[in-house]
Amino acid sequence: MAETPKFKFPLLDDSMTADVPRDFNALAALVEAAILTREDSVNKGKPNGYAGLDASGQLPKSLFGSGIDADKLGGSPADINPNANTIAKRGPTGNLAGQVLVSQIPTGTAPLTVASQTVVTNLNADMVDGWHVSTTAAASTVAGRDSLGDITAQRFIAAMETGTAPFIVLSTTVVPNLNADMVDGYHVRNTGGGIPLANSVVSANLNADMVDGLHAASFAKYGGGVPASTLNNAATLDSGMYTTSEGPGIGLPGSWYHVIHMRHASNDGHAAQIAIEYFNSGSMYFRSANGTTWGSWRKTASGTDTWSSETAPGVHNRNGYQKLPNGLIFQWGLADPSTTDYRNTTVWFPMTFPNYVCTVICTPHGYENQIGVENLTTSSFLAHSYFSPIKGYFWFAIGK
Repeated sequence: MAETPKFKFPLLDDSMTADVPRDFNALAALVEAAILTREDSVNKGKPNGYAGLDASGQLPKSLFGSGIDADKLGGSPADINPNANTIAKRGPTGNLAGQVLVSQIPTGTAPLTVASQTVVTNLNADMVDGWHVSTTAAASTVAGRDSLGDITAQRFIAAMETGTAPFIVLSTTVVPNLNADMVDGYHVRNTGGGIPLANSVVSANLNADMVDGLHAASFAKYGGGVPASTLNNAATLDSGMYTTSEGPGIGLPGSWYHVIHMRHASNDGHAAQIAIEYFNSGSMYFRSANGTTWGSWRKTASGTDTWSSETAPGVHNRNGYQKLPNGLIFQWGLADPSTTDYRNTTVWFPMTFPNYVCTVICTPHGYENQIGVENLTTSSFLAHSYFSPIKGYFWFAIGK
């Protein structure tokens, strides 16, 4: 039997036998049943009523309470761990976890908005401020340290103002090929206020700490004109060459003298002097001091003395001697330090003094030091170094 499509009411056709009371009652029963199964429109959106759809064909949000707790949403469960096919759930601290964060926003809009300035540990970004990192000197890149910790660049440009050093360097190793404009604030030049250049041009007023590796104490200085009282002070006068116009003040006749003063390294008053008369006969005198007390002058030669190989023989080498007509003997030399005990070296005179030794002056070669003279005989003496090893000993001896 044919039926209506919605309520399934029977449809009569010509093959059926009509029975009006029966058929009417059956239709009434079906209509009543259909009416009873439909909701009344006054119950739409009411308790124990039915829910209507909104204009988009969906249930309105107002029908759902805030306490709905579903096991799944869209067929996927919620999870705070980064598991596949799950809905990201915030953890107790509000954090979201995932394997990969994929942003599909096009260039021109930042894919992330970050309020915190705290460093993100282990974050490995492809670029920083739009620049790649490179350990080479490539242009428009961020400088990265290589496996040795070195940074390579074409130039290092410091914008620090004068008053603060643009570099802090711990190593004292020489940097090859470094061409600096200044050294300790000085330009290299052979003029005032500059560091002298080794180009055979004399640098006026150059005040050097050492000359050929030797301090000033290793050289005899020119002290200029001094009064007799200065020359008589054996304890404090530096070794050197002086002039004085006060001959009688130092115990000599006449007036002007050139004086060579030789002081013991320990400044204990032991010293020797050679005085050469500037005018008149040009006589030469010698005296020595033992503990700040000067001995008497001894005349060694005069301007009328004849000097020849017969009357004044000598050996004029690095280690040599010179005999004077009056019997006085000058001896000098450079002794190498002992290979077994650098602090104690026996020095032998080029020739043995026939009678006695007046004095021996010994100075260090190569390093600032204090040298003592011990075990003095007519043929040798012991040079004693008080401090570090030295290259040798310059010595000068006078005797007869």
